[in-house]
Amino acid sequence: MRGMRSLVVGVVFAFSSATVAWAAALPSAPPEHVGLSAERLARIGAVLTAEIERGQFPGGGGVATAGDYARFLQMLLNGGQLDGVRLLSRTTVSYMTSDHLGEMKSAGTVALTPPVGFGLGFAVRKEAGLAGLPGSAGEYYWAGAAGTGFWVDPKEGLICIFMTQAAPGAPRRYDRQLFKQLVYQAIND
Repeated sequence: MRGMRSLVVGVVFAFSSATVAWAAALPSAPPEHVGLSAERLARIGAVLTAEIERGQFPGGGGVATAGDYARFLQMLLNGGQLDGVRLLSRTTVSYMTSDHLGEMKSAGTVALTPPVGFGLGFAVRKEAGLAGLPGSAGEYYWAGAAGTGFWVDPKEGLICIFMTQAAPGAPRRYDRQLFKQLVYQAIND
């Protein structure tokens, strides 16, 4: 992560309810740590608040660079800290990335496989097996409608981002699964 430019926030990470927590944490960090002026942060906060109140923000799609996305995920992996600055409390990140469904079945168009639950904005893997893909209990992830996706594996200290534009269906699912297989096969310790 060294050498990466400062995280520019406000128009990024609009992919889930994690955005709300991320945006809410911004005022607690000095503006120079996120590369924005206090005035700009206030304007961004007002826009985010208005969008959330209208119910149009979460899940609306995000706009970010791969580097900014990686820094956001690194902050989550670090338990809410980035570059020595606390942006979210460790307990908030733990709560966000814990299963909140328990034995409840998923509804709607999202079908979660047996070892997967759901946290606050993330699918959460509850067991290492049963999923048909490598990974660790405690891993959390999400996949965007246009083909992008990520997962964070705290046990392995790993963040992975898959940036692609692909129509839903078997080829996209195959690419995501192959990418994950290759990443875990590359772990050689």
